[in-house]
Amino acid sequence: MAESTRWEYTIQTCGTTFHSPTDEELQAVLNSLGEQGWEVFSLAQLENSNKVRLAAKRLLSTPARRHSSWPS
Repeated sequence: MAESTRWEYTIQTCGTTFHSPTDEELQAVLNSLGEQGWEVFSLAQLENSNKVRLAAKRLLSTPARRHSSWPS
């Protein structure tokens, strides 16, 4: 049976309650995530805040699969 694709996820929040992240700050975070192999699939401004939340995913590596507590 073919092995199914598995992902790992990360969530990052940028900015503060009073200050939105600048374009340069967002670009730096996105570039950093990209260099680590993450693909951002969601970007949203948090309600009643200037914060921006990013959600990203990348393929789960084979060693990480072996040590995962999730069932196969």
